[in-house]
Amino acid sequence: MTELNKLKNAAKLIENTTGCRFTNSGGGSFIDPDKDSYLAINMRKKYDYSAKLIQIQFGANLRTLGCPMDAEGLSRLDQEVSHTLSLLRALEKQKYT
Repeated sequence: MTELNKLKNAAKLIENTTGCRFTNSGGGSFIDPDKDSYLAINMRKKYDYSAKLIQIQFGANLRTLGCPMDAEGLSRLDQEVSHTLSLLRALEKQKYT
């Protein structure tokens, strides 16, 4: 499998799992989270100039923007964390260069 195909598969997995769109623009690639999501999936590039490679790493960040959550919100966050953890574990099974 080519590195491009691995990235395409990762993008599809993210889209299918989260319902969010993986987009590309002049500034780079982004995973656009749903406005009601507490977590965003990030794609970071790590440059290795000597090897002429770019490694891609995926992660997540919390997007609460300082808004307090009630029990229902915390329950939804708990479910979203579990869901996102499974997604990141699946993504981390591959190396993307």
